[in-house]
Amino acid sequence: MEQKSDGQVRQESTKYPSGEPDATIEPLSAPNFKVSNRLTNRERRIVFAIVVVAGFGELGYNLVNISAMPMLVPAIGLPGGWIAWFLGIFMLTEALLKSPMGIAGDRVGRKILIVAAPLISCCTSILTVHLGNPYMLVPLRILDGVAAAALWPSTFSLIADHVAVDRRGTAMSYFNMAYLVGIATGPAIGGFLDHKFNSVSASFYAVALVFALMVPVALLLLPGGKPQHLHESGESVRFRDSLKIGKAYPLLLGTIFLVFMGIGLCAPYIKKYCMVHFALSEAQFGNLLIAPALIVAALSAPVGAMGDRIGQARAVKIGLGMCAAAFWMLLLVRVPFGLVLMGTVVGLGFVLAFPSFMAIVTSVCEAKNRGAMVGTAGAVQGLGAIFGTALAARIWDIKYVWTQWFAGHSITIHVMGHKLPFIGCAILLSIAAVAALIPSVLNPPRHQELRLEG
Repeated sequence: MEQKSDGQVRQESTKYPSGEPDATIEPLSAPNFKVSNRLTNRERRIVFAIVVVAGFGELGYNLVNISAMPMLVPAIGLPGGWIAWFLGIFMLTEALLKSPMGIAGDRVGRKILIVAAPLISCCTSILTVHLGNPYMLVPLRILDGVAAAALWPSTFSLIADHVAVDRRGTAMSYFNMAYLVGIATGPAIGGFLDHKFNSVSASFYAVALVFALMVPVALLLLPGGKPQHLHESGESVRFRDSLKIGKAYPLLLGTIFLVFMGIGLCAPYIKKYCMVHFALSEAQFGNLLIAPALIVAALSAPVGAMGDRIGQARAVKIGLGMCAAAFWMLLLVRVPFGLVLMGTVVGLGFVLAFPSFMAIVTSVCEAKNRGAMVGTAGAVQGLGAIFGTALAARIWDIKYVWTQWFAGHSITIHVMGHKLPFIGCAILLSIAAVAALIPSVLNPPRHQELRLEG
């Protein structure tokens, strides 16, 4: 990239295959760099199709992981700790397979994997209702993890395949919208169905329907074929390829790990914590999420697009800072309104940071290795969430009372395990926000030839 005498930056172009737009490479952290963040008509159609498909996927997996599984585990006589373990099994499988699945998408095409994923999860949802042995949930959760690993790297990569880099943050923000709508509607739909039919099975039938509808939508709307820059099919998919990417971008991936370990700490128990701490029913908890999540979802596109205007690295720093600060405040609130308010700030910080984070991830390596890079980043996310979930399962039931005598008076501190996962999340988000201030974290060398073939 050359610096001209008038202070402007001469843009480089990376030629995409015939029919796709040129990708413009810009300095990710330069807020004064003038770019157009308006999607072209072709980009808009493709992004809309991907967002619709992703919306079905987010709704389905949020219904299962956040709403249905926490209610199913006690209903079939298993201890509450299994809620986290079943989520951990799902996330471990997804994390281990995301990188190979991303590489597979590079070599056989994205659409094949995006269509296969809901077929698998549709079947597992129906089988969950009819299982005879509770421990059969383990292989079903593994299969769901396989499906999720196939789905998400290919959807993110498909956006990057068809959207120029200076508009990629905007495109990723629409993807965020689908994610937030899934979070908003999943628990509410699950709570309504379970209450209406007085059975947790209703949620799993709803999940099966969502994934069944996702298949024809993906077949009809998503662009098909295998882009010319992708590897030839038939090449082996190797775990060691993800290690090469990890060595190339350790600080970037390390920050992602911290963020998602924090998410993993609180995700399994957020529903149960709020129901106990704020004396909410399952239906009330679901309804409480709808308004803030839909507000954040409505703002996710304009907020996420800010990264393309102020600089993607700067957007990540501000967003992570907002999340960390709001999470500390979240621990202090005592009324549902405070939960809604701080949760909204966390959501806005997330939708500001995450699209720019993913735009950086999809821009750091060559197009032919994009699925591998996205898959590896997804694997790191999953591993972080797994560590967080496993730790949450161990500390959730801890109750500790510490008493110290000082100047003739006793000082008693009560440590309740139900709060520890959320304290840990706030600490990890704070560390990640500070790490993001290090220049080399969010501005690694980009468009390297990783030479995964050798």
